[in-house]
Amino acid sequence: QQQQRTSTSTSTSTSTRTNAPLPMSPSTFESGDHGHGHDRALGELLRYVPDDYTAPTYTATNQVQGMHQWPRFGWTNQITDAFQEEQRNEYIKGVAIGSIITLLVFIVWALILVCLRCAGKRVGCGSGRPRKPREPRVAGSITEESYQKNMNSWKAAVRKYERRLLVSRIIFLLAGLGVIVSSILFFVLGVGSLVNSLGDVQNSIGETEGILTQLHNLTGSFIDQSVQANADRDDFVETTESVCTRAVDAAVDNLVGEDVQQQIASVISTVDAIDESLRETLTDLQGDLDEAITLTSDINNSLDNAYPFLYATAAVMAVAVILALCLMIEVILAWRGRKMRNCFVSCMKNAVILPIFFLFILLSWLFASVFQLVAIGGSDFCVNPDATVEFVLGKYVEDKMSPVLFAYLTYYLRCQADVEPFEIIAEANPLWESIDAVHDFIEYVENNAGAVNGVCGGSASPIQNIANILHSSLHAFNGLLIIALNLLKCSTFNPIYVSALHNGMCVNGASGLSWLFSTLLCMGICSMIMITFRAARSETEGGARNVDDVDGGYEPYDPEKMAPNDEDHDLVLRQDSSVPESGPPVIEPDTSY
Repeated sequence: QQQQRTSTSTSTSTSTRTNAPLPMSPSTFESGDHGHGHDRALGELLRYVPDDYTAPTYTATNQVQGMHQWPRFGWTNQITDAFQEEQRNEYIKGVAIGSIITLLVFIVWALILVCLRCAGKRVGCGSGRPRKPREPRVAGSITEESYQKNMNSWKAAVRKYERRLLVSRIIFLLAGLGVIVSSILFFVLGVGSLVNSLGDVQNSIGETEGILTQLHNLTGSFIDQSVQANADRDDFVETTESVCTRAVDAAVDNLVGEDVQQQIASVISTVDAIDESLRETLTDLQGDLDEAITLTSDINNSLDNAYPFLYATAAVMAVAVILALCLMIEVILAWRGRKMRNCFVSCMKNAVILPIFFLFILLSWLFASVFQLVAIGGSDFCVNPDATVEFVLGKYVEDKMSPVLFAYLTYYLRCQADVEPFEIIAEANPLWESIDAVHDFIEYVENNAGAVNGVCGGSASPIQNIANILHSSLHAFNGLLIIALNLLKCSTFNPIYVSALHNGMCVNGASGLSWLFSTLLCMGICSMIMITFRAARSETEGGARNVDDVDGGYEPYDPEKMAPNDEDHDLVLRQDSSVPESGPPVIEPDTSY
């Protein structure tokens, strides 16, 4: 390997020289004189070019602004207060109060329905069992005029009842239609947006994990290459000391020998100036990258757990919609006069479908409260996500990672040029100076081969070869560093950050949560309206016959059955011994509804 490196590093002229193989194209980087007043003649030195990337400006959506302004009843809506121990409870109360009110509305509504159900037929449709007004009962002898008056009153009550029943059925069907429309919006805009959000975040995390893995491998290669560079430096010192010992003796009275010795000393001193700080910085960075890779993998796995909950919610709502459709069909059939006489069907609609539908209504209100809580908290975060992330990093992360990585993390939030970390670049300056020094020494040996031969004795090739090896090693060292610095640029990580946080969480995610909450709440309200007007699906009780007449002696008015020999010409329809003969009673129709 030593012979191969020596043979591939031999210089051919002062204007061209084979450069060390590097993992990236030199055209990606900048070469120059690095302050030495001359171009790189032996090869193109990779340089770090500052990033000119500009981070996009984030603007909170209307949905985020609206949820952020949700009433807190005096409690704070600043999410940073949730990370302050003194104000954490105040923020939690402000976020939770909305969900508590939502659940209270459902509980009060349900209790009212229970009370109406317990009140029975006295409250008519409110109990869920409507009653058609009964035809007035005829008792004793009444005139035809009185009978017609009572019948007209009864018919008016029936028309009023039918109008109310019609309104109840229309409201029931409209509420069912509201459940269907809300469910469509729930699946398309709610679940769809949230799935897209999770996908964007997971893709960004996966991309970040890939880049972090590259950086981790590069820092490992960099550390290994630094060890190799130190070994090549020791070989250079050993070779020059063994070959050019005459230069030390000649340095007193021989200007050429002194010049050669100064060139050698310059190379050794500049290479020695590459202290351990750069390697220690990158070693610390490698350890932090290990933890960051593990963290991103854990976050990605945690996000996978959100899908079952989301799909479970979607399944619950799908079943609720199916039950709502069944109830709507039942109302339509009742509206058209189709009576269900099958005992099994009657049992299913009263003992199975309606109770299960109410159970799914309860779940929809619970899910709505949960998503309301998350939507409000997410909107508080997404009003100014960069400031919130910076606050959290400073409070919980800064003390747990190297200053270099923390500086880069805060830099990636906004990509401000005045906060770009330059610690690694500052520590890399001795490396670049040592490359220049070795470069100058190789040029010196090539241009003054005769003098070097005279001072060091014999051929200058061993010195030139070991200098080429050291030069190539330092170039490889520098190449790995430049690749790592370019991967650490803001243009690498900020687009990922924007895709995950701005677009994934605060656009798709916040929008999805808002739609999930609003559609679930709308489905819950419409479903409760259907339960409230459930009498629209029932077959009515009572009707043309008076169910209180258990003797079966009821007969409607019929002029043909007038008694021809009745001296008073009364219309005797049915004799009731309980009614006095002094006169007909005043009969009022039953108008209960």
